[in-house]
Amino acid sequence: LDQQRMNGKSKAAAGEQRSAPSEADRAPDAAIDSGSLGFKADQQSPFYAYIGMGVIQDLTGNTARGLQYYAVAKQIAPEAPSVYNNIGYSHYLANSLPLAEKYFRQAISLNANYVEAWRNLALIYVRRGDYNKALDILVSKFQDEPSAYNMVGYLCMLDAQYELAESFFQKAIAASPVYYRTANENLKKNREMLASGRS
Repeated sequence: LDQQRMNGKSKAAAGEQRSAPSEADRAPDAAIDSGSLGFKADQQSPFYAYIGMGVIQDLTGNTARGLQYYAVAKQIAPEAPSVYNNIGYSHYLANSLPLAEKYFRQAISLNANYVEAWRNLALIYVRRGDYNKALDILVSKFQDEPSAYNMVGYLCMLDAQYELAESFFQKAIAASPVYYRTANENLKKNREMLASGRS
């Protein structure tokens, strides 16, 4: 999940010197059209302003408009992993999981240590019900099984799968005392959300 949508703390570098996407990957999807915003961006345009506007649109449910703002940001900084991560999350919100996965993997190809993109990729597999794959992704990246259990539990909670979330939080607690406090806090929040959903 993109941290800009979770707690406003995510700030990926806009101009990292990494391999650019292929021309095929750079070709915009039909839904990503910046032209309807009425202007073309250049290198002087405010990159983070367009990212922020895209996030706001996503939060209000207007993912199509959000994609237009991300398209402008992509024109400004085509090698910024955050652009692809945000485009992927818009597609995730629209339940276009194959496109979401494509863009999360593209963000990772530009920055293999981009934590938010790895978590979002795991979220795809949580949504698909492939929890073992989500765990494999997180364990392979972070080499920390208790943390992976806690994260998959958190992703299940975000996806309103509260009973599954509880089982993963319990596994995190059992696997490592280090995660006792964090997983218990998540467990408490999960139970509150479950109770709220049932009321």
